[in-house]
Amino acid sequence: MSVPAVAMLLGCLSAQAGSDDSVIARRLTPVGHVCIEGQPCTVTERMVVPARIMRSGEEITERFCAVCHGVGLPNAPMIGDGAAWKARTEQRGGLDALLASTIAGRNAMPPKGLCFDCTDEELQAAIEHMSGL
Repeated sequence: MSVPAVAMLLGCLSAQAGSDDSVIARRLTPVGHVCIEGQPCTVTERMVVPARIMRSGEEITERFCAVCHGVGLPNAPMIGDGAAWKARTEQRGGLDALLASTIAGRNAMPPKGLCFDCTDEELQAAIEHMSGL
């Protein structure tokens, strides 16, 4: 090992050794708690999950859907082709059925069109944006 590498390693080790207890305690604080239904939960603090802003149908379409629906891959209705989307919707039994197949995936389309963090509402907005329905 070279001299600069040894010096850097020793510097890191001495910095670790010099850390105060509050820094170490903060690093070891649990990031969550598990409570079992039917048993008392002793957690005194509640975890606050920040509100998530819903993305528009246009945003979802541009980021995920346009890859296939923008270029007209086989059996993927083109964005803005109202007639193709209307036929697809009628064939599947309505927009709710179309949403269900979007969530589950169908043929070459992966589940949720690879937008795994999309909510059902965001996917519905994307379908409405692409189809004009």
